[in-house]
Amino acid sequence: MDLFKLGGKPHFVVGINYQSAESGHLPEFWEDDSFAEIIDRDFQYMKKMGIQAVRIQCAKFHRPVTFRTILEHARKHGIYIIPNLNLADLTKGDISEWFLAQGADTVHLSEEQSQFKNEQPDPFVEPLLSKEKAYLRSLLSQYKDEEMILGWDISNEPTYHLYGGSAVKYAQYCGKDSRLARQVTTRWAKELYQAAKQADPNHPITVGADHSILVMDTGFDLVGFSEANDFMSTHSYSRNVAGYLLMDEACSIRDTYFLSFITRISQLTGKPFVSGECGNNSYCMSETHQGLHYRVMLYSSLINGAKGIFPWCFHTYDLSLPKLKKAYNSAPSEAEFGLVRPDHTDKPAAIEYRKFAQMVEKLDLSQYQLRPPEVAILVPQQYYEYLNEHRASLFNSFVLAKEAHFNVEFTRTGQDWNKYKLLISPTNHLLISEMEQIEDFVHSGGNLYISITNGLGGWATYLKGILGAEVEDFIVAPQKVVLQFQERFGGISEGRKMTYRSDTWGYFQSHHKPENERQYFTFLKPISARVLATDQFGHPALLLNEVGNSKVLICCFAIEYFLSNMPRVYRTDRTYRIYQALGKLCELEFPVRCNHPFVELGAFESQEDFLLFVINHERFALQTRLLFKRIPNYVSDFLKGDSITLGENGEIPLSLEENGVRIFQVKP
Repeated sequence: MDLFKLGGKPHFVVGINYQSAESGHLPEFWEDDSFAEIIDRDFQYMKKMGIQAVRIQCAKFHRPVTFRTILEHARKHGIYIIPNLNLADLTKGDISEWFLAQGADTVHLSEEQSQFKNEQPDPFVEPLLSKEKAYLRSLLSQYKDEEMILGWDISNEPTYHLYGGSAVKYAQYCGKDSRLARQVTTRWAKELYQAAKQADPNHPITVGADHSILVMDTGFDLVGFSEANDFMSTHSYSRNVAGYLLMDEACSIRDTYFLSFITRISQLTGKPFVSGECGNNSYCMSETHQGLHYRVMLYSSLINGAKGIFPWCFHTYDLSLPKLKKAYNSAPSEAEFGLVRPDHTDKPAAIEYRKFAQMVEKLDLSQYQLRPPEVAILVPQQYYEYLNEHRASLFNSFVLAKEAHFNVEFTRTGQDWNKYKLLISPTNHLLISEMEQIEDFVHSGGNLYISITNGLGGWATYLKGILGAEVEDFIVAPQKVVLQFQERFGGISEGRKMTYRSDTWGYFQSHHKPENERQYFTFLKPISARVLATDQFGHPALLLNEVGNSKVLICCFAIEYFLSNMPRVYRTDRTYRIYQALGKLCELEFPVRCNHPFVELGAFESQEDFLLFVINHERFALQTRLLFKRIPNYVSDFLKGDSITLGENGEIPLSLEENGVRIFQVKP
């Protein structure tokens, strides 16, 4: 799907969140004539960097002078804009205060003088909802024909306003169950979207959520929420989830795959994805590591299907200015996200962005299309009911699939699975309707990998016909499970051991872990399945069954979840070889093989050739080899144009620097 066309052609949008060094978040910037020179200088700088569009968050868009100033600079420099209306900031302060500041020039609203002492006003229900819709209708209708507007972002991370700012209201909705809150926020988003589309049917709309919609129980539902968007724009900051979704250093494999994970799972319902905010600041990491993080983040988002990217943000703030020092007194790190220093020199991240913009300019998306995935990871309907397990299991399953060089995306039941050769279900917290679609998929020739995580419910019994094994018993998962292979499986030799550690017992004994989040080991008795590996006590732990021509691989414990509890485990872990061996049995057809798990592969194809992206997701240099399924007639460096000499059997020996990227043009 082509979301954006620039110059009449589909285009990946190279964007940025525009914040100036001299103003930061202060909205007066746009109405102060003394800043005109600064804005003009910054827009020139961004244009030279190759930036095509800016997302502007901190502006009073309803005020004619503000929007006029923004559009004047946009037209002058040929830079498109995505206004972020930040509606969720209603929760900051009293209702009349917000509307008098943000909407009074557009919509006349009655003042409310009552102060909320124990809670903040609730933006998700009446009476505020009607006023939000009135604001959208009035503002967007005025600019529905404006060519410099690329799209509208009508909120900003509303998850935090329900989960944090409106904590009392959140508790009122939920009690101990957030399902009601998800219904309320889904309805809220849909009503805002409908009001916005009625006012402006010409521009795409997004309601800018952040990664907490996926990795926290914030009272929002990804599937329902996405229906209120023309494109998803989920914000993501990998270091913000360090410690509970990943426990590794910046620029290491799980850190650098986080945005790729958010990119893919945000497309779950088929909506295109544009990263509305992403990046990391150079307070929590060095400028060098910030640059390396950007390098991987940019290229990996492209080959995982993003239609554009808007990192946060353009400028580091100048804290030598008293007003900014006061504004960020308690949050100096907020000032350090910028790609450009206060003295207007490039950080390493800006240098990487310039190179990426040059590559995107050369990439003709009217000729090249991303190769469609043939592997899918199943997102269960009860995703939020078992959130701690699911967010970890799905994320680590995604990383393992990438290590195995699968071309992978996310799916859910009700979608067409005929295009997939392999379905991965790293959990069996599944409804009967989901398990029935899985059975149909296998009986129709599809292949399946499944981890048995729900021992307490015994739900694996429902699938025994395709598992080729029946449930005998279960135990709470031990702190350590050692897989020992009883036969060779792909590249894994007989006798090979793999060790995994769980957090279950510590939580179980202290009663801190809820029952539906505990991990189990299920004892399966083989019927037609054969045992590939046992645990350290001799129990079957990994089994392979054949159903006609279909292969079904079963793990008796939550192997992906176990990995989430093991810091730096991917440096030495070889679990990806299990995925890789199954992929070989499934005869996956990606045109290139690579012998290093830290390398991500992606391909854009045309009728004549394909572009191969090779990305090192680790923070150290590595040596690898690329082996083509069919020896090509010609290979060149896409950016430099240099011809590449193939080695024996059509191999390309390859050295990749830390977090390095190479792009090859391959003519079969």
